[in-house]
Amino acid sequence: MSLDFNALNQMSYGLYAVTSLEGQRPVGCIVNTCFQVTAEPPVLAVSMNRDNHTHSAIEQTGRLAISVIARDEAPLTIGTLGFRSGRDVDKFASIPYAMEDGLPVLRKAVSYVTGTVIGRHELSTHTLYFLSTDTAQMGAGGEVMTYDYYHKVVKGKTPKNATTYVPP
Repeated sequence: MSLDFNALNQMSYGLYAVTSLEGQRPVGCIVNTCFQVTAEPPVLAVSMNRDNHTHSAIEQTGRLAISVIARDEAPLTIGTLGFRSGRDVDKFASIPYAMEDGLPVLRKAVSYVTGTVIGRHELSTHTLYFLSTDTAQMGAGGEVMTYDYYHKVVKGKTPKNATTYVPP
């Protein structure tokens, strides 16, 4: 049996900012694995690396927000959320955000969802969170940044904590 990771990269992924709170401080990171599991009631799933600082905040609060990233999102936002740790820097000092349903969401998000963790499944490196949807709203609109677009047009890299990271 062989694995051609290019075949896996053909699966449709988006780019999302997953955020939560550490006390009163917003924390967040970029993920590419988020999907709707059921429609009634609306349940979503998000895959989060357990090494991410955001994972700790979600474990403490049991809540998170998902901002759907727009194609024209500032590279600084993606770089800060995707390649820096909230343990070392206040990521939201330079990222425009608003508080919605008690959680930080990106101001330029195409749309956003807030949710409460209702279940989890532990994998080797990641936690797959299942959430009830508390709020789902359109944001600034625009075109969604897919993971394919991020790689082919933006020429973005994959951080080591991403679900799709493959060491060089």
